[in-house]
Amino acid sequence: MLGFKFKRKTGNKTYKAPLNYSIINLDEDDEINWWCKELSCTEEELIDAVNKVGNSTNRVKEYFGEN
Repeated sequence: MLGFKFKRKTGNKTYKAPLNYSIINLDEDDEINWWCKELSCTEEELIDAVNKVGNSTNRVKEYFGEN
């Protein structure tokens, strides 16, 4: 699904999906919010994970025990 833009509505909040699913971009607030929802983590936990293992989605998922 690389390169596709869509919005996921959860409750009253809409989350903009990332343009590139292979990396986690911490420069975009919308993407941070989307990844936090996807990975069931806080922004702080997501940033900590990216700082420890890099911005690869697979590595971050492994860090959270999802892969």
